Amino acid sequence: MEVEELKYFVYASIISADNDEFTEDQKQEVIRRFDLEEDVPFDDKDWKFILEPVDKDDKLLKLFK
Repeated sequence: MEVEELKYFVYASIISADNDEFTEDQKQEVIRRFDLEEDVPFDDKDWKFILEPVDKDDKLLKLFK
């Protein structure tokens, strides 16, 4: 699996309806923030801002940097 594919997989896993680790509100906020940067390429998005609702200790952010 390529690094970019892994990032897509992780992002999809975070917002998945099957993911019970995060609340629906947290997932919707991640989606909203992601959509705010719709014109920005995937790798250039502000992942710290996007993941902030679910990533308080920056562990997920490290995957996207």
